[in-house]
Amino acid sequence: MKKNQDQPADAVKTEVLQQAHDELKQRVAERTEELRRVKEELRTEITRRQRMEDTVRESEMHLRDLAANIPGAVYQFLIHPDGSQAVSYMSASGESLFERPLADLTNSALLFDDVHPDDLASFRQSIVEAAQRMERWTLEFRIVKSGGRIKWLRGSSNPRRLPDGGVLWNGVLLDITERQRAEANQ
Repeated sequence: MKKNQDQPADAVKTEVLQQAHDELKQRVAERTEELRRVKEELRTEITRRQRMEDTVRESEMHLRDLAANIPGAVYQFLIHPDGSQAVSYMSASGESLFERPLADLTNSALLFDDVHPDDLASFRQSIVEAAQRMERWTLEFRIVKSGGRIKWLRGSSNPRRLPDGGVLWNGVLLDITERQRAEANQ
């Protein structure tokens, strides 16, 4: 008699287990589909980012190539909101222009070391005035090289106010020594 009573209970257990199995199977299928969609979205995002990074690398290479073909140096000069100054970028041609390693040219402690002592005050003042007016900076000035040799440079740059209140100057420095010598000989 007990056996007959257990049969309906076993049938109920089996049915409950089957329902639980079916629900679990459905949830696994739904989760698997969701994971497949997420995986595809991630794959798409990774591909998009890789293309963007490739584009940025190509742009950087393009700009370096352009800067390397300018007869001078391309640079970025930054005046921070606290008044401190830095060269945030100097093209590789700055090394030959200043006859110093590139690391020296972006070291703010050495920033104006090469400027001729007689030009230093007007050099600094021209930067301050152009920053106050937010206008193009242009100046012809001398730098002193080894053995007291003088090189004339012409600097020209345009300012851009940064969100933090600093000013970024994008510019070019050209060696005008030969022109200055020719003018002096006339």
